[in-house]
Amino acid sequence: SSFGERVVNALLLALAANFINLLDVRPGRALKGFWLIMLLCLAAGTVPESVLPLFAYTLMISFAVAPYDFSGRAMLGDTGANLLGFLGGIFCVYAWSLSVKCIVVTLLLGLHFYAEGASLTVAIEKNRILRCLDQWGRVR
Repeated sequence: SSFGERVVNALLLALAANFINLLDVRPGRALKGFWLIMLLCLAAGTVPESVLPLFAYTLMISFAVAPYDFSGRAMLGDTGANLLGFLGGIFCVYAWSLSVKCIVVTLLLGLHFYAEGASLTVAIEKNRILRCLDQWGRVR
């Protein structure tokens, strides 16, 4: 791969890791963000056959911890959220074309700049659809 593609891949890995960490302030939110990344890897790309076992294993582990995270009995924390985001980023690097990766890096950069000056939680709570998705599965 070219130097430019390696830079885009590195940015995607770092931004995906931090994106999931940004979401890890409410029960279940980080897992839902991770699942969104995984879904986008399948929908907007092709996960190589050699990576599918790790992809499936990571997804199963995330489902296994979901009841604890969604109920608020446990949280992923910085380490877990960053790891899930990084793994999601790895799958994106393998699944997507350079043009899709560039679009996602641009969106993630915009989201990170937004989060520097504003609260993602407030933005989520103000949007009916995002608020509904945020509440989905959470034990009250």
